[in-house]
Amino acid sequence: MGTNQVNVVGHSKGGLDARVYLAQNPTNGVANLIMIGTPNGGGPVADYTILTNSFNPWFYSPLSSSFFCTPALFDLRTGAADTQVKENDNTNYYIISGDWDQSLYCRNIGSEETLFYTIEVPNDGIVPKRSVESLAYYTELGPSHHCHTDLLSIDEYKMPKEVLSRIS
Repeated sequence: MGTNQVNVVGHSKGGLDARVYLAQNPTNGVANLIMIGTPNGGGPVADYTILTNSFNPWFYSPLSSSFFCTPALFDLRTGAADTQVKENDNTNYYIISGDWDQSLYCRNIGSEETLFYTIEVPNDGIVPKRSVESLAYYTELGPSHHCHTDLLSIDEYKMPKEVLSRIS
């Protein structure tokens, strides 16, 4: 059985990339965009890393003296062009933000613990909840209590399950 539309699920920068695509291709082929831990308003970690040119285990390559995530790192800055794209009126936008419960396991606890959560809460260890929620057009599917690298667990799968099953 064929369908005329698809759903897109993006985690972190993948959600920003999907927003850029939808803004540049105002088709009705994407029914729903589910963004999980997406820094829609930019990320203070990226801002700080670029501003200070500091060593950051998320954005720095130990094999060279440069950032291995550029130019992607610049797309994650607060106010970057990728964070400013317009809504595609043919697509429904949904978010899952993080409000990390630090008593829960996190695969990269050493780096995430020291990276961000002491600077601003609530957040997922990398992306502040306010950044995920910075769009004027979205439906929140619920916060997750997992850290950024664990936002693709069964818990996050269950949140959009009903939305994902309703495409034409």
